[in-house]
Amino acid sequence: MAGSTGVPIEVLLRKKHIEALVLGRVDKGLEAPLPRAFHGWRGEQLLPVLEPVLAKAEHTLIAWGAERRRAVESQSG
Repeated sequence: MAGSTGVPIEVLLRKKHIEALVLGRVDKGLEAPLPRAFHGWRGEQLLPVLEPVLAKAEHTLIAWGAERRRAVESQSG
C-alpha cells in the first residue's frame, strides 16, 4: 500500500498509531473512538485494510481486554 500511495511506510502507519487503534478495541470494543491519527487521509487509506483484520481478531481482542482488566484489578486489590 505504501508503494501505491507514494507515502513512506514510516509516515503511513506508525507503531504508536496502530497500538492506539488496537488497544482502543481491546479496552472498549467496537465503541472505541477512532484515534485521531486515523482521521483524514490516513484513515481513508488504512481503515479499509485494517478494519477486516480487526474484525477477524475480535474474539481475541475481547479476551485480551478481559485479561487486561483482571490484571489491573489484581494489582489494585
